[in-house]
Amino acid sequence: LFFRLYEKQGCILVTKENRQRIKSMLPGSYSRYVSDHNYLMMSLFAGSKPIAILYADREGQHGGVQNFHQEKFKYLSTAAGLCLKKVYKTRAGARK
Repeated sequence: LFFRLYEKQGCILVTKENRQRIKSMLPGSYSRYVSDHNYLMMSLFAGSKPIAILYADREGQHGGVQNFHQEKFKYLSTAAGLCLKKVYKTRAGARK
């Protein structure tokens, strides 16, 4: 799953419907840290360069992660990626 998220930018909302399938795609050492409720995973890119995989949940909050949260999470992650792209460009220009 991590490899797929590093190949192509994407956001996954993990719910009870896909939890087992997604869990089987995670390394055993990582899967024990994810929520038993809905959660999000999204790749963060700076331009075309993968930077990180972000994780978010609402552990202990009524209702857990919903589609609304996924939309906002994607928006924030995309905005962060655009900012990182600009930083990388600025730093690369400074080195010349």
